[in-house]
Amino acid sequence: MWKHLTKFASTTRALAADTSGAVLAYIGILLTVIIATAALAVDGARLMGLQTQLQEAADALALAAAAELDQTTTAITRGTNAINNLAANSTAPGLGNQTIGVLQVRYLSSLPASDATSISAVLCTSPTCTAANASAARYVEVTVEPKTLAAFLAGLINNASLITNAQAVAGRAAEVVCGVPPVFLCNPYETAGMTDAQATAAWRTATANPVEQRRQWKLNNGKDGPGQFGWLVPPDGCTGANCLRDWLAQTRPISCYKSSAVTLNTGVVSSANDGLNVRFDLYGGTMTYSPAYAPAINVRKGYTTSRAGQWCGSRATPVTPYYTTPTVGGLPQDSAWESTVKGNAQWDCASYWTKNHVASPPSGCGTSAATTISRYDVYRYEIANNLVGDWSGNRAPDGTGESGRPYCAGQGNGVDTTNGGTDRRLIFGAIVNCGAQGPFPGGSNAVNIPTAGFGKFFMTQPVGAEDPSSKDVYGEFVGSAKLDDGVAIYAIVQLYR
Repeated sequence: MWKHLTKFASTTRALAADTSGAVLAYIGILLTVIIATAALAVDGARLMGLQTQLQEAADALALAAAAELDQTTTAITRGTNAINNLAANSTAPGLGNQTIGVLQVRYLSSLPASDATSISAVLCTSPTCTAANASAARYVEVTVEPKTLAAFLAGLINNASLITNAQAVAGRAAEVVCGVPPVFLCNPYETAGMTDAQATAAWRTATANPVEQRRQWKLNNGKDGPGQFGWLVPPDGCTGANCLRDWLAQTRPISCYKSSAVTLNTGVVSSANDGLNVRFDLYGGTMTYSPAYAPAINVRKGYTTSRAGQWCGSRATPVTPYYTTPTVGGLPQDSAWESTVKGNAQWDCASYWTKNHVASPPSGCGTSAATTISRYDVYRYEIANNLVGDWSGNRAPDGTGESGRPYCAGQGNGVDTTNGGTDRRLIFGAIVNCGAQGPFPGGSNAVNIPTAGFGKFFMTQPVGAEDPSSKDVYGEFVGSAKLDDGVAIYAIVQLYR
């Protein structure tokens, strides 16, 4: 060891004593390499940091837009707004907190099977996208504006800069809807030969049309095609008629269904009328009122009784013939039927209003040919304007008419949506393209059936009101289920590229 230390000391003294200057050339070269390496390391770290920031921003922007792609006519508009709002508040710390700009937003209906394949099937490029594209938009590609980074090494050489950008693709894979009964409705706007995507687009387009929103449908528990309905397998797996009746009656069903795959209970065709009719303050069979089986806050239905304000159990009888008396009447049916399940979207709002109210009617309420408002909007208008308690008949609780309040449950025990409750006159159900997805097996469950989404159907009259033996459910399709409907909706969004 002493030998090596002695040699090192000797070499050091010799170097210190050397005055020839040749060593300076080596030191200069070495310092240049060290400085260049350090500059390159700094540039690389800064570039990687900026690239990470831009990619995280692109990912966040794409996910924000994808969460809005619910196949409604406003999906693309909301998606683009989400991108713009988030981009306005996103900055790149690596560039002195400069705002991150968006270079391009493209909406896509599908993605190539391989990530190595470039995207070519572009649905539309924002902001030129239209509402017609919205129902087909499944994915969104966001490209952020390139950012320039002043480089130490490149600047030393030729005053050059470094440029980087980022891109992300995200999509809304499915949604989970909770708090809905085990019901599915065959898409009434599906026609023969439609693909699943075409039928879904037809549903979205039609239910956004005000004319279609006031069209009445007569749904039958047959689940064979458009205009039919049936049952989903509930969380507890019990598919008997009594179990279904209980699930349908529940004010807040503890159930969740995924839009991409539901299981149809195709083996059961029994109706569960009593479970649906509690929504109208009608407790038949073994059903009795409890908060778990609450009615709607507005249950006007055209029923009369000899006991004023008592339409409970067997004492409740609908007006005969159906809603045609001069002084009592529920929401009328369409004036004509275009098919066995489809009305003509014309109903006599003026007659209904005159029988039940003294106050002025809402705008659009007229004779059958002149009415431009839906029954659901009239029903909500009555609630919003404190008209639910108005009496028909002699305008007094004397047995000649009815009020819209739920007397069987007890006044004040109806579900008020202003307090966060779900409107009980609405049936939320999975919309299934029965033609494209069927035929379904008889006597067994149909599993992993994709849906067109979850819709809401406004019941215009109790089941069996016109004919006690009927299992038909009359009402209007209001549109797709929304968060403000009182149900829980969880969108599943993910990054694809």
